Amino acid sequence: MTTLRNQIQIIGHLGQKPEIATTTTGKKYTRFNVATTEKYTTKDGIKKEDTTWHAITLWDKQAETVVQYLNKGSQICISGRMVNRSFVDKDNNKRSSYEILVNDFMFLGGGNGANKPMATQEPEIVTAEDNLPF
Repeated sequence: MTTLRNQIQIIGHLGQKPEIATTTTGKKYTRFNVATTEKYTTKDGIKKEDTTWHAITLWDKQAETVVQYLNKGSQICISGRMVNRSFVDKDNNKRSSYEILVNDFMFLGGGNGANKPMATQEPEIVTAEDNLPF
């Protein structure tokens, strides 16, 4: 039988400089947002850009490494699993959020540039809609 896995992989840019936090039990972690952007051209020739923000969580040594080497705007490739967190907000409303718990990551944009915001251009994405014959 095939095993189905909860796995997600994204390449994007950090929305802020990561910072180390510590749980009440002394475990280190960091949370930050990564933006992924898709660029495309509509049938009418209008250029569009869709950005999605992803909540990211890393623990222990991975968290320390990311905090040490990355800044706002740095590019990163993340592989992990999507989790749903439920909580009650300050107004006593039940809420939920999604985040990616990181298994592996890779700095992108060059060895010396990992500590600087990247100035890369995202590749243009061609959607299936662009290839329709009608």
